[in-house]
Amino acid sequence: MSTTQIGLIAGGKSKLPVARGSINGEAREKKRRSKGEAKEKQGRSKGEAREKQGRSKGEAREKQRVTTKRVSGKLKTKN
Repeated sequence: MSTTQIGLIAGGKSKLPVARGSINGEAREKKRRSKGEAKEKQGRSKGEAREKQGRSKGEAREKQRVTTKRVSGKLKTKN
């Protein structure tokens, strides 16, 4: 009879109760680490998106500045 069968017959949760805690601890640690990496990656992509948006806004302003000129004290926009 294997240890798995003994565990099933006895109704126990694990065949190695001593190792269970360390396995859970490792799994928890791995999950925590992956969660942190995911958050870090998300933060990076958010920062890049903000940077890209800022750049496009700046380019739009620059374009607006080029197309707009002062004529007799009033702003005129070139078409």
